[in-house]
Amino acid sequence: MGKKRKSMPVTFTAPSLQKTKLKTSPNEGTSTSTMTINAAPSAGLSSSSPSFSILERAFEQLACDPLEFLVGEGKRASFLEKHWESAPSVFPATPERLAFFHHLLSLEDYLKTARQRDEKGEKKGRHSFRLGVDVNAARYVHGQRETHNATNGGQGTASTLSRLHEQKGCTLQVLQPQRWDDKCWRLAAALEAQFGCLVGVNAYLTPGGTQGLAPHSDPVEIFVIQTEGKKAWRLYPPMGNFALPNQASGDLKQEEIGTPSLEVVLSPGDVLYMPRGTVHQAVAEGGKEGGRAASAHLTLSTYQQWSYADWATHIFQVVGHNVTFRTAPSTFPLALRRSPPPGTSLLHSLLYPSTPSPALSSVRRLAVGLREMADHLERHPKIADLGFWSLCMDFWGTRLPPHPTSLPPPGPAPMRMTDVVAPRLGRGCVYLLPYTVRKVSLGGEGEGEGGREGGGVVKLIHCLENSRKLHMMGAGGEDEDGEGAGDEGDAEEEEEEEEEAEEEEEEEEEEEGEEGTEEARSKVEGSGKGGCSEKKKISGRGADARTVPARGNGDGKKEEEEEEVEEEVEEEEEEEEGEGEEEEEGSRASAEGMSPLDAIPGIIFPEKFRAAVAALFDGQGDGAAQDKERRIVIRELPGLWEEADKMELAVALWQEGLVRTIRKKSKGLERRQRGTLGDLVRARHGEGGQLPSVARKPKK
Repeated sequence: MGKKRKSMPVTFTAPSLQKTKLKTSPNEGTSTSTMTINAAPSAGLSSSSPSFSILERAFEQLACDPLEFLVGEGKRASFLEKHWESAPSVFPATPERLAFFHHLLSLEDYLKTARQRDEKGEKKGRHSFRLGVDVNAARYVHGQRETHNATNGGQGTASTLSRLHEQKGCTLQVLQPQRWDDKCWRLAAALEAQFGCLVGVNAYLTPGGTQGLAPHSDPVEIFVIQTEGKKAWRLYPPMGNFALPNQASGDLKQEEIGTPSLEVVLSPGDVLYMPRGTVHQAVAEGGKEGGRAASAHLTLSTYQQWSYADWATHIFQVVGHNVTFRTAPSTFPLALRRSPPPGTSLLHSLLYPSTPSPALSSVRRLAVGLREMADHLERHPKIADLGFWSLCMDFWGTRLPPHPTSLPPPGPAPMRMTDVVAPRLGRGCVYLLPYTVRKVSLGGEGEGEGGREGGGVVKLIHCLENSRKLHMMGAGGEDEDGEGAGDEGDAEEEEEEEEEAEEEEEEEEEEEGEEGTEEARSKVEGSGKGGCSEKKKISGRGADARTVPARGNGDGKKEEEEEEVEEEVEEEEEEEEGEGEEEEEGSRASAEGMSPLDAIPGIIFPEKFRAAVAALFDGQGDGAAQDKERRIVIRELPGLWEEADKMELAVALWQEGLVRTIRKKSKGLERRQRGTLGDLVRARHGEGGQLPSVARKPKK
């Protein structure tokens, strides 16, 4: 799993999982328990044997509650209470899970994808899979790990990968396959929406009787899903019984890890959960059959740098460095705002004896200040919000967009007050938070916590425009097995990777988007977003936010407005093409004095719209099972007195692709009675009036 980039102190509430009472791994007890999971038969599941109804039910379970899909129906609460961050656990295969993961990313399928990529790369002059970036080749022999990523100049062609696997006995560690495999995309996106943090995916293709990696532990929560063959796992307590570490252990020697606390053989469809810090190693059973690896499994890794300590770090960063938080509830208590006495730094030198030290008085004062901060936090819990908004900025800017199949059609543009609007995105895909209106100078007009106490603005952010191709790849760093996902590259390679991803997305839109995109465009009558098929190439940077009041569809003005929209979009695309190619990820925000929130796609609303927005999307990020779809008649949107405001909100959300319109059939009801958009515009702006165009944040 990629390391999280250091974000600027600045959206998201703590996931419900954070509220679970945590237990550390037991410090004693090294007795070994051995399991072989045979709850579901693996035979007879050819590509044609799983009934469509079972696979369909699997997708429904995944969409409804992805965590429960992994741990078993009705077992989510028990898992969180007894095992999450506490102890390893094994969950036998279910028919639905077995059907979903059947031969997913087998060696045969992966090499087929590699061959297709090779052929496409030859035509377009691009890379095949890259060793050390897209895939690692490693083996564990004589107690040492060997990495073969330099083979063939680092080019992971199908022939090179096949030779490394079959002749060298290397495990192929496929990094972040959700970038091109749809099932992995749907799985990771669903879990990210439920957990509220990034989820990485790796696949491991291991020859029979071999071990690909040395024993090690990882600073992430891991779910292992066997997809083909069998693999024998041995698990050990955390090193030094230090539970929940925030750093990987690196490769460990056999004599360091002691006796296993759990041994288990996984079969297809089985799931193994390991808390971060669990030392583990695994050996594939059997030999090769029909050209396939003896074992194939996926790992889902999450909760990297996502502890209460990380949350507290962000709270201190935000409260301590943001000049806009000057009121008592939003800053440190006085005991922490005081400075240590002159010369304190000298007292902490090693020249002074360790005990007793004159520095102890300063340490006591610091401890008093921290205790006061804890009391202050309980009295003013909204300070914690500030820390989580900062903690989550990287997540919202780089998480996966929803899979297109999870997005219902947007329907027609909202036109009548009797139209019904409903969210298109599932839970956890939008978030509403205060937005600071930034002016030229600090402390100038508009600076501050916009929207928190009324009279300000709020921003509704979303992940519709995020890049799938760059998910978990832009920042580099370690994944859960200690192998670099791009750590051998440099900034130039990252820029090249970003350009290739954008080119691939453009080609996919040209090849596959003609049917889907045109159909979506016809359905939304010109300006609504159809989801991922019309992605803007933002590469995790985000996009300039829309500002309500929204662009409307006034009577007699529709064609003119659509032309204006097209011209505006064309101008923006030309500007972005000229500027964006030379910028590294995140540099645009810092160069223009923008915060990370400014760089995330979304809509900026006046504070008065907040209640209506919350009525549509509230409760979608609680980490629980999917609630029943919310549907609200436009006329009944709460918190807004004027019907024109309600229509403006509905149009803005629809144009952004966040809601769909359901038009009620009416018999003989006149437009004047039902209130069309044109009627509302004329009532507010007079005859010939129209809604103002959606304003984008001006570029500096």
